[in-house]
Amino acid sequence: MRQRKWLASVLIGMITAGAYAQLGGPFDGNTPNMAYCSVAGDACLSFDGVDDFVNLGDSPSLRLSGNMAVMAWVKLRPGTENRYMGIAGKMASARGFVLARHLSNKFVFWTGDGFGWTGLHSAETYTDSEWHHVTGMLKDGQSHVFVDGMLQKRDGSGLTIRDSGAYAHVGKQYSNVNDRYFSGLVDDVRFYDRGLSDQDVVVAMTSPAQASAPGLAGYWRFDALQGQGVTDASGNGNHGFLGDTPALDSADPAWASTASFCQTQAQGNVFVNGETGHDSNSGRSPQQAFATIQRGIDAAGPGDTVLVAAGVYTGIGNKDLDYEGRAITVQSAQGPFNTIIDCQGSGRGIVFQNGEGSDSVFSGFSILNGNADRGAGVYCYLSSPVISGCIISGNNGLYCAGVYCRDNSAALIVDCVISNNTGTYAGGVRIVRSDAQLLNCVIADNTATDSGAGVRCDFGPAHPLIENCTITGNVSNVTGGGLWSAESSHPLVRNCIVWGNSAAAQGPQITVSHQSTLTVAYSDIQGGQNAVYRAGNGQLIWDSGNIDADPAFVNPASGDYALMSARGRYWAEHDIWIVDDVTSPCIDAGDPVDDWAQEPAPNGLHINMGAYGGTEWASQSATGNGSLPLEGDVNGDGFIEMTDLFLLINNWLTEFASGAGAVILE
Repeated sequence: MRQRKWLASVLIGMITAGAYAQLGGPFDGNTPNMAYCSVAGDACLSFDGVDDFVNLGDSPSLRLSGNMAVMAWVKLRPGTENRYMGIAGKMASARGFVLARHLSNKFVFWTGDGFGWTGLHSAETYTDSEWHHVTGMLKDGQSHVFVDGMLQKRDGSGLTIRDSGAYAHVGKQYSNVNDRYFSGLVDDVRFYDRGLSDQDVVVAMTSPAQASAPGLAGYWRFDALQGQGVTDASGNGNHGFLGDTPALDSADPAWASTASFCQTQAQGNVFVNGETGHDSNSGRSPQQAFATIQRGIDAAGPGDTVLVAAGVYTGIGNKDLDYEGRAITVQSAQGPFNTIIDCQGSGRGIVFQNGEGSDSVFSGFSILNGNADRGAGVYCYLSSPVISGCIISGNNGLYCAGVYCRDNSAALIVDCVISNNTGTYAGGVRIVRSDAQLLNCVIADNTATDSGAGVRCDFGPAHPLIENCTITGNVSNVTGGGLWSAESSHPLVRNCIVWGNSAAAQGPQITVSHQSTLTVAYSDIQGGQNAVYRAGNGQLIWDSGNIDADPAFVNPASGDYALMSARGRYWAEHDIWIVDDVTSPCIDAGDPVDDWAQEPAPNGLHINMGAYGGTEWASQSATGNGSLPLEGDVNGDGFIEMTDLFLLINNWLTEFASGAGAVILE
């Protein structure tokens, strides 16, 4: 249920009101089959691997020589391991381009400049029979290979393409050689005459293209289910035919229905697309998508998923969303960076007020610019939904601006960023008479003109849980900058970092008052126990494992709250792991009983504090400390490098070589 994969990149720069034009991020973890069904029509083509192919012609618009891209959805037939198979291209005599599956079981993108071929292989191998989206691209002289929306390799410089002079094709490697035919299914083939961004690839993988799409040179959806012709939907007239001739022949691939792959989704999913949909449609296929999110919710039945395409959703039907008690999932197809509910200063994002439970899920959206008395982003009343993988930012409200849970609303709010919200009596989150849970969330830079800018828990009896959260940069004009607990609410704070908040009066980090009891365990609290402000019979239980030490955030000024590590931490902006000069004291400092197994090795066998704790993006542990070995790290320094190779060779020779033939490397 937790969508952790995007969280690392969310932390690089917090989202502010009006900033959605700058958002962008990777495909966020839907299965390939699910993504395929978001673009699949009624049919695809089945190739026998012997002689089947499609002839797409040789029109000028297909003679690509500069920046370009070719992509296709493919499904390998079982038993084709270690077999060389062409997918789509325009290749002959060391000229042109082609996508293929290499005999190494890696996808490969070949380009030819007339003097030779240059091939770039995917980093991973593929022998399964799932649908995979494959893209080869030449951009600014470099080759790129993407699989399932993720860049796997980029290499080369000054590369060019010289047109082959032959017809473009699908289902084999060369236009002029009867060899390396594809065995399996192919669908949704596209040629572009421009280089694409990483996000362009994701959009193309998950959304049908418009004929006016920039640079779309050819687009074959293979939806006819019968006949000899294949239609070019790009508007360029590059219509092709099956096999050697426009007439029936043995080289014709077979039409195949997509129902067996997408029927379950079609029966269980409702589709919304603000750009191409219409609320008079059926909503039961991407081609029949609704235009507004509320229309999708209204059409969904128990257990359905409302799958919302990327876009900025505004106006009636796209705010003040209401599940009306439905046990459904409303999920973005491409994550919160790309799927934005902009309330435009009026109304709230979504409301749960009809007894919804944990089988009502809202996942993967940004909610911006809401304005309502209670919960301008999310409002829960007598309801306990799941809110996951969302950005809730730039909202304004009287009693709370970001997320408001009241009156027995045990909502689960997980893997969310709640930032830059402004309210009077609470900024980021307010939990009233409820046992709501905040897990792995960043709550940052919220403002309250009264108290409780980050999180406010009040009125009870209630027992909210705040676990593995980072609460920082919040500003209260009275008390409780990071957290305020009052009025018989009894929250538990575990594995959290509460640092860098401020209040005009007392309790810049935490205030507990008015018959409230606050328990803090295994958390990093700025100022420690003595800095927690207590008033009005407020009680503090200072449990085991708490520290008061600079958490060594990477760059709080830009909103990067990853923990620095001399062994390695994830740099989301560049999708790499790097090392720092210092190591955060919050690494391995969480509760020893908590599950740390998802954290990357080397790991000190303890969960980290803060929003990354317990996730695959947790910063790595310092040398020693009981760390699990990193596979391939021979000298145990936390890195796999040439030194490890030399040590391995040296150890092998020392152990197994004999006589004068032994060579010791120094």
